[in-house]
Amino acid sequence: MRGICRLCGANADLVRSHIIPKFVFSWIKETSATGKLRPGDNPNKRIQDGPSFPLYCRKCEESFSTYENYFARNIFYPHMEGKFKEIVCSDELERFMVGLFWRILDYCSSDFVKLKPGCSIPHSNAHREWRDYLLGKTSTHKSELHLSLLTDGTFTSIDESKLLWYFHRGTDAEIYSSGPGEIIIYCKMPKMILFSSIFPSRPGDFLGTRVSKGSVIEKESAIFNSGFVRFIRSRVDIINQGEASAERKKVVLKSIRADPKRFRKSETMKYLSKEFERHARGDKTHRPRRKQSKQE
Repeated sequence: MRGICRLCGANADLVRSHIIPKFVFSWIKETSATGKLRPGDNPNKRIQDGPSFPLYCRKCEESFSTYENYFARNIFYPHMEGKFKEIVCSDELERFMVGLFWRILDYCSSDFVKLKPGCSIPHSNAHREWRDYLLGKTSTHKSELHLSLLTDGTFTSIDESKLLWYFHRGTDAEIYSSGPGEIIIYCKMPKMILFSSIFPSRPGDFLGTRVSKGSVIEKESAIFNSGFVRFIRSRVDIINQGEASAERKKVVLKSIRADPKRFRKSETMKYLSKEFERHARGDKTHRPRRKQSKQE
């Protein structure tokens, strides 16, 4: 369709773009027990891909794709496969994260400003600053970028099934604000959390998560910000509000029985194994340490 590109402002043919990159949903689908996806708020509906929208011209979409490919190849897939222990931050990582956060900020803008009118000024400043950075009009930006890798140690410290599933397999994107004094852009991918504080620009209570050129992100990062932790728990409740019907569960079980080898090798099976281990330990009263889309 023809329209105005949300990034560069050109009147051009718009291509369908993902807010959370397509490779994330492809990985979830490929590593699921049945090869199918279903949204958390409507688990009885099967989908082929994550949500996408006609937002950007082809040139801007290809610019996003360049840094998405870098992130997928050098960080996402190696982390999913457990092949590295730390990330040395680079310009490519920073540009990927700014592009991701700008898309979330832009897509969620109208609803957020209506709900939080007191946050409109820092919101607008970040939107403009990140847009100029992505278009090459400036080489710097003021917001801190953060990446927290979730490990098996993170999962074994969790005592809630829904939270464990959300960390292990879930996707999510939102703007978080506890009031006029705080705005955080949030993205959840399998086994990792990415976020940026646009106000205040230097948030506290995050350890070992900051992305800046030359810095190192290790697996043992920590989130101590109590408001942010409460926000994550609220997102878990929203994402998991749906319940699959008995009929849908039968369909899933039939698919698993048709290809038991796929099920045994799937990330779904790994998650279920962690669940069984948790119950075997009797962790129903265990509490997490301070270190801290669904599929079938």
